Amino acid sequence: MEKNNNDFKTKKKPLVSIIDFLSGAAAGVTQTLVGQPFDIVKVRQLVLKQSVGDIISNVIKTDGYSGFYKGTASPLVLSAFCISFQIAGFKTAQRFFAKNNHDGDETKLSITELALSGLFSGFCFSWLLSPMELFRIKMQMNTGEKYKSSFDAGLKIFKSQGIRGVWFGYYASTLRESIGSLIYFVVYETLIKYEIKRTQKKRTEISSSRIMVYGGIAGVSLWTANFPIDSIKSRQQSCDSSNSPYKSFNHTARVMLSE
Repeated sequence: MEKNNNDFKTKKKPLVSIIDFLSGAAAGVTQTLVGQPFDIVKVRQLVLKQSVGDIISNVIKTDGYSGFYKGTASPLVLSAFCISFQIAGFKTAQRFFAKNNHDGDETKLSITELALSGLFSGFCFSWLLSPMELFRIKMQMNTGEKYKSSFDAGLKIFKSQGIRGVWFGYYASTLRESIGSLIYFVVYETLIKYEIKRTQKKRTEISSSRIMVYGGIAGVSLWTANFPIDSIKSRQQSCDSSNSPYKSFNHTARVMLSE
C-alpha cells in the first residue's frame, strides 16, 4: 500500500494538456451550432423589446430560416478557441490546487477550490469572447445590412472606432463569464462527485446521459444567476462605442432598471 501511495504521489500530470484544448474546441463548435438560433432571438428580444413570436416571424420573413444563423461565422471559429481556453483554464487551476493541497488528487478539491478554478477559467477566455460576441450581436441586429458578415463587422468597427470599439462591453463580458464559469463548474463538479459517491463508479464510468443531465442543470444554474449581466452586456454591445447612450456597465443597468 505504501508503494502505491508513493507511485501516486510521484506520478506527475502537466498543468496544461492538449486534450483540454481539443475537447474545449469540440464543445465550442457544438455549442454555437445548437445555440445560435436561440441566441439571435434572445438578443433581439433584449434590444428591440419584441415578443418571441414577432421576432421569429420577422427573421423568417426578412432572411428566411438561414437568418437564425446570421453572424455565426465569427462565433463558430472563435468559440472553438474560447471554450478551449475556458476548459484548459479550469483544468489548469484544478491541477494546481490538487498538486499543492491534495497530493495531486483532483477528486479531493473543495467547493472553494472548484469555485476559484471556475473564476480563473472565466478570465482565461473573456478577452477573446467579448469582441466575438460584439461582432455577433452587430450581425444579429444588422437589419439594415450595414455589415456583410461578422468579420466585416469587426473590420469596420476597428477602422471607425479603434481598439475601444472592438472591446466595447469587455467589463460586462468578463463579469458574466467569471461568475458564470464559477457557478457552472461548482454545480457540475458537485453533481459528478455526488454521482460517484452514490454509485461507487469511477468518473469515466458515468453514463453520457447522466453527464448531459448534470451539464444541463449546471447550465440552467449559470443562466439563472447570470442573465441580468448578459442583458446589460447585450444592450451595451448593440450600440457603437462612439455614440452609445450607455456610458458604463453601471449606467446601462440604471437605465434598464428605470425602464
